[in-house]
Amino acid sequence: QLADPAAFRRDAARADGGADYGVSALALQYRYCRVVERWLETHGDAVDRSLGRTCARTVVGQWREILDAVAAGAFDALADRVDWVAKRRLLEALAARRPDVSQARLAQIDLDYHDIANGGTYDALVSHGAMRTLLDDEAVQQAVLEPPAGTRAALRGRFVHAAQAAGAHYACDWTRLTLTAPVRRESVLLDPFDDSPTADFRSLMEALQ
Repeated sequence: QLADPAAFRRDAARADGGADYGVSALALQYRYCRVVERWLETHGDAVDRSLGRTCARTVVGQWREILDAVAAGAFDALADRVDWVAKRRLLEALAARRPDVSQARLAQIDLDYHDIANGGTYDALVSHGAMRTLLDDEAVQQAVLEPPAGTRAALRGRFVHAAQAAGAHYACDWTRLTLTAPVRRESVLLDPFDDSPTADFRSLMEALQ
C-alpha cells in the first residue's frame, strides 16, 4: 500500500470524519488523532499544565502533519523526522551511488543509525542538516546531568547519583529502583509525573548514606 497514495487518501477520508473508518493502520491513526484533538479542545489547558514545558496541541499538530504527508504519499517530506523514512532515503541514496553495495552493508547502516552509544550515522545526518532537532547541544548536555523536575526521573537521578557515589550495586528501569548490595532495598515509581519521595524511596536513599 506504500506505493499507492490514492489508497492512503481514501483511508484518510474515511477515517477523518466518514462513517466507514476502514481497517488500515493509517485509518486507525487518523481516528485516534481526531479523538485526541477533540479531547484537547476541552482539556488542552489542563493537559499542558500537567506536562510543564510540553504543548500537547503542538505534539498532536505534528502527529496530524505526519499522517497527512503519509496519506499524500509525500514520504520524502518526513525524512528529517521519521526514522524509517530517514533510513530509506539514506539507503536508497547509497544504493544509487553504489549499485554493488551489499545487503550486509545496508543492514549494518540500518543498525548503526540506532546505536546511540557508538553509532555515527544519525549524528552525521544531523551535522549535515538532514534531521530536525528539537534541542541544541547545550540543552542536551544539561539534560544528561539534570533530569526534568516534577517527574520520577528526578528521583531516579538522585538514586543513581547516590548509588554511584557510595559504590553500591544497583539496578533501575522506568519504574523500579533496586539496591542489591550492601543491603537490598527497592522502590517502585508508578507515576511518571510525581517527584514526591515515597517511604520506600527514602528508605532506599538512607541505605546509601
